[in-house]
Amino acid sequence: MRRLTELALPFLALTLLALPAIAKEQDPEKHENWFNEADPLEESDITIKLHGVHAQMQFVQVKAKFKNEGDQYVFIRKEATAFALPEGNHMAHEGKEKKPILIAPGKSASHTWKIKAGDGDNFHVESFTLVPGGFQVASTEGDSFEAEDFQLPAAKNSFEAGDFNCKLDGVSQETKETKAVFTCTWKGDGVGFVDPSMLSVRIPNGDLYANVDRKAKKLMVEPGGKVKFNAVAKIPRKTVDMQFVKLFVVWNETFSSAPFKAVKFDKIDFELDAQKTAEAND
Repeated sequence: MRRLTELALPFLALTLLALPAIAKEQDPEKHENWFNEADPLEESDITIKLHGVHAQMQFVQVKAKFKNEGDQYVFIRKEATAFALPEGNHMAHEGKEKKPILIAPGKSASHTWKIKAGDGDNFHVESFTLVPGGFQVASTEGDSFEAEDFQLPAAKNSFEAGDFNCKLDGVSQETKETKAVFTCTWKGDGVGFVDPSMLSVRIPNGDLYANVDRKAKKLMVEPGGKVKFNAVAKIPRKTVDMQFVKLFVVWNETFSSAPFKAVKFDKIDFELDAQKTAEAND
């Protein structure tokens, strides 16, 4: 009897050790299917590297890193990427951040494309196809818009420059410094640019003075977006006392735009990787 007990104890210990692994493998809510590695995607100076591709009963996800290697702006509408599963197609979720991903020249960004199962769905698939979508690029150099010189003190509080609708927020006109604050809304279809470093201020004798605002730089604005900027002039009193004269903001090439160009990537097929799946569920 003692001999039987001694033989049974090791077997019992091995059985108990194996129970957690068996229980996890049998739990459909937690089991993960992992997929093959995919080669980087490259198109129009955009590189996409994919990793962390796996599926559970409740979701499928693909992690992506985007690199903008061109002299352009890259826009990505996250919800325009599709997952083609054996039982049908599903569009990716936007995630917490609803705005498109914006990548400046030479910069990178990351995002996780994900679909979540609804009632009655089972996303614990062994294969699927990712169809990247929503990629657009716009040149950093666009076509400029002409705009009427803006009088200070203001004769009116708003003006238009192409598809920009602009308004004067406030102005301070002192002896040695004048500062005007503007907000412009971009109503165009492509991407808008406002470069306040290009504007100048004209005094009554016709001389022009550059914008000396230290924050003046080229600003990009998406359709429907707004941008705020300053026009600042510093002129010696011996030249003119800016409190008592009419000044004009001369826009030059402050306002411009560039059209969006769609970029299409090839779809990627993912197949179950048995070894990675076994390691993930071990």
